[in-house]
Amino acid sequence: MINAKEAANVAIEYLKSFYAGAKNVMLEEVELSEEKKIWSITISFENVEAGDNGPSKIIPKQVL
Repeated sequence: MINAKEAANVAIEYLKSFYAGAKNVMLEEVELSEEKKIWSITISFENVEAGDNGPSKIIPKQVL
């Protein structure tokens, strides 16, 4: 099992694979499932390619 920091890094890299222009990426929430098997990671970012002026949230990425 990976730790919270590793899970957050995986989620951020996953985000960047879809939004190469993501700026100001921020970790919003980290939660471990009751079974202690799945990390739920919520991150926000600015999508400068789309001309966003504020942060956007994406669906949480679950990392085993």
